[in-house]
Amino acid sequence: MEPVFDPKPVVLRGRYVRLEPLSQTHAADIEQLIAEAEAEMASGAQIPFAIVHARSGAAIGSTRYLDLRPGHREGMLRRSFILWDGFVRDSVYFSIVDDEWPAVKQRLLSMLGTSSGETSP
Repeated sequence: MEPVFDPKPVVLRGRYVRLEPLSQTHAADIEQLIAEAEAEMASGAQIPFAIVHARSGAAIGSTRYLDLRPGHREGMLRRSFILWDGFVRDSVYFSIVDDEWPAVKQRLLSMLGTSSGETSP
């Protein structure tokens, strides 16, 4: 018997972000994000991408290339993961060893705008 995939909408809460099921209440914020992403791309700070369905041409998501480089690239496992639609992808692995961690942590905290790692909810 094949397992049943039956996901339910939930809100996932973390320290810095909350993932919510997408709805029309997010439309104005998403328009603002697109404008900001275009400005960031023009300044060279990041490269935003629309994820476009190959057959329909519909935009189905977005992602960004951010040059964070917190770790060392250890290598790639080619053809290591098969997605639900049969697409086979590669996985790239990064590492941070214990003596690198203090500097990496400080850089990431500064990017979040905090020095202690604590933020208010």
